Amino acid sequence: MKKYLFTLLVACISFSGFAQAPKGYNTYHNQRFDFCVLYPHIFTKGMAPANGDGRSFMMANKAGRLLTFGSWQMPGRGLKKDYAMAQEGKKVTYKALFKNSYVVSGWDKERIFYQKTVLRKDLLITVYFDYLPSEKKRFDKIIATVTKSFPTCNK
Repeated sequence: MKKYLFTLLVACISFSGFAQAPKGYNTYHNQRFDFCVLYPHIFTKGMAPANGDGRSFMMANKAGRLLTFGSWQMPGRGLKKDYAMAQEGKKVTYKALFKNSYVVSGWDKERIFYQKTVLRKDLLITVYFDYLPSEKKRFDKIIATVTKSFPTCNK
């Protein structure tokens, strides 16, 4: 009985660091940069890059995807410059710059995109969505759910 209780206690401690994902979502934790992002369970997780900076998640029919990654902010380049660079080559329909984050949304060729980037010390943490216009209603809900807690792991 003691062994069972000990095992149960260890399991609870191991999993208590992260809040439970909402129904229909899983949590991706990036160990290199220590951030988390929710992703719909219907998305397929892509291969991790060798440098461990993030991950991609794709709908089976390729109608939409989610990319998330961390990167070090270039020395001397402020968030305002990163914000401007995120808009380059795209038709932006919404943009907002805050003290420690920004959001950019619009069209990238024939796909809708949405990007949220958060500055944490010298680290830029990004979640990026792109999807076909036919998936807009679905992605509006996904984006609202994912960005609500991004990039916190709720530890």
